Amino acid sequence: SSAFASQSTAVGVSGSFTVGSTSISVTATDTLADIRDRINNANTGTSPTGITASIVSATASQNYLVLTKDEAGSSMSVTDAGTVLSGLGISRVSPRSS
Repeated sequence: SSAFASQSTAVGVSGSFTVGSTSISVTATDTLADIRDRINNANTGTSPTGITASIVSATASQNYLVLTKDEAGSSMSVTDAGTVLSGLGISRVSPRSS
């Protein structure tokens, strides 16, 4: 993701994205830690997503959300239903050419 100043400050994006076949909802008041926890909670039970989220802190004010596929060498399916992933800096929306 992009760098966030804190793991516990609201990220300011809202909407949903899909990890595997599980929808993850995000509100503007959610923190990086909240989003990490939702992704990891979806990776449990009888239909785990196979994707684990973690937060890597490069410095006290540079915190990154990192997604990792549990099974090495397999593909990761993460899709955006709007602009959440681009708002988090996980994907970029490319401008359309005319």
